Amino acid sequence: MKSWDDVAVPGGTYRAALIEGMWTYLEDGEFRARAYERFWYAPKVSQIVKISREGITPDEGSRRIDAELAEYR
Repeated sequence: MKSWDDVAVPGGTYRAALIEGMWTYLEDGEFRARAYERFWYAPKVSQIVKISREGITPDEGSRRIDAELAEYR
């Protein structure tokens, strides 16, 4: 965990733990792709409320993906 942040998303504002990581994709021992990912986990709602991924992954067509919690009931 890198830090605690107040994160405002369409589904509300939450105190969330920022977690960062690097994904490296190998196939038969050879480098295929790499992506850097950051996500914010909010214990109050027991889920990830925001995610951001940059880089190339074998299963995605975009170089950047951002997602935010839209609603919480």
